[in-house]
Amino acid sequence: MRISEVKRALAVAIVLLAAPAFAADRSAVTVAVPGKPFFFQLAPIFVPVIDKDKVTRQVSIAVAIEIADGAQATKVETHRQQLDDAFLRDIYVFVQQRGGVGPPSGQTALKARLRQSAQRILDFVPVTEVEIEEFFEKNK
Repeated sequence: MRISEVKRALAVAIVLLAAPAFAADRSAVTVAVPGKPFFFQLAPIFVPVIDKDKVTRQVSIAVAIEIADGAQATKVETHRQQLDDAFLRDIYVFVQQRGGVGPPSGQTALKARLRQSAQRILDFVPVTEVEIEEFFEKNK
C-alpha cells in the first residue's frame, strides 16, 4: 500500500469515528446522578492494521468510560472531542505495534492505556473504568 492509500485509510477511519455508537445506550436507561457512577459512551473507533505496505485487517472498538460522579457528566461531554482524538491515537498506535489487539491480555493492556488517557483528559473527575463494549477484529 502506498502512502496515499494509508492516508486514505486513516481518513476513512476518522470519518467512521464520527458515526453514532451502536452499543447499548446507557444514557437512555440511566440518568446522571450526583455522587453516583455514570457511563459515558464514545462512538465506535475503526482503525486499519498496516503490515509492510498493505492493510491486513481492521479493528473496531466501542468504548464506554465510567466516571465516579454523575454530576460531572455535562462537563465530560465538553471533552468528547479530546477523548475521541486521544483514543483513536492510542488504539491506532497499539494495533500497529502489535499487529492487532490479540488475546484477552491485549484487551487488558489496551484498556489500561485508554484509562490513563481518559484520566489525563478528565483530571477533574475520577475515571473508574474504561469498558470495551464491542470489539471486532477482521482480516482483510
